[in-house]
Amino acid sequence: MAAENQRAYKLVIGSQYFLYFGVLGIFLPFFNLYCYHLGFSGLQIGILSGVRSLALVLFPMIWGTLADRLNARRPIYILCNFCSTLIWMLFLFTVDFWPMLAIAAFYGMFYSPIISFLEAYTMDILGKEKKSYGRIRVWGSISFIAVVLVLGKIIDLYSVEIIVVLILAGSLMLSVISTQIPGIRADKTKRLPGGAKSLLERRALVFLFVLF
Repeated sequence: MAAENQRAYKLVIGSQYFLYFGVLGIFLPFFNLYCYHLGFSGLQIGILSGVRSLALVLFPMIWGTLADRLNARRPIYILCNFCSTLIWMLFLFTVDFWPMLAIAAFYGMFYSPIISFLEAYTMDILGKEKKSYGRIRVWGSISFIAVVLVLGKIIDLYSVEIIVVLILAGSLMLSVISTQIPGIRADKTKRLPGGAKSLLERRALVFLFVLF
């Protein structure tokens, strides 16, 4: 990969992290607050959150398998970005629980694999420079922290209802820039020796324990 192309690709990926985690910085702390503002009960808010969590478990595997089978990771990544944005737009037109539950379910189907695809793209673009992953990923952390701090003050001044529009705007920018993601085909690597037994190695167990 030419040095110029790699720099351009890193810029695109960095902007994707920045926007993705910026949107997440709006959604995670404030969407439940928005639902509370609409008068939803604790159970209803929990169900909406649970649907999102279920989607995060199931659909990245489904989309990832489909992308591998069809060799269509880039089109699926772009599709998931635009579809999740269009589905989120529906939140502008309802404040009732059941329609919002349906929207949340369909939104989760398309939103959930985005970060998995983005991480895979990052590894492909970095190639042998994987140690520099943190320099790209840090833009997501900066964005998340900044958005959470600033948006809290904005909500105090205006209304929590503003978060729906802000998430839509951030998702739209994320979708547009996703079209600049390169169609990279990574070289296939051999399977790790030992298969599932490698998970019982000391460093693997320490890693999994820390994640847990």
